[in-house]
Amino acid sequence: FANGVSGACKLPYVYMPFGVGPRICAGQHFALAELKILLALIVSNFSFSLSPKYRHSPALKLLLEPEHGVNILIKKL
Repeated sequence: FANGVSGACKLPYVYMPFGVGPRICAGQHFALAELKILLALIVSNFSFSLSPKYRHSPALKLLLEPEHGVNILIKKL
């Protein structure tokens, strides 16, 4: 690994030491649980509503998604 992952592997995306299989990262589930708790704490302190500028115009690309995005108003409770 003197030259980094790209120097050690012919295909750099193949090197996944803790990414998949039986040797998956032991802290992955704990990190996701922490993230859910943090997100719940943040969301509980704010109120969300659609902006008056929002135009409903669904567009079929790979998935059905809003053509002009979704404008959201966020207010601290």
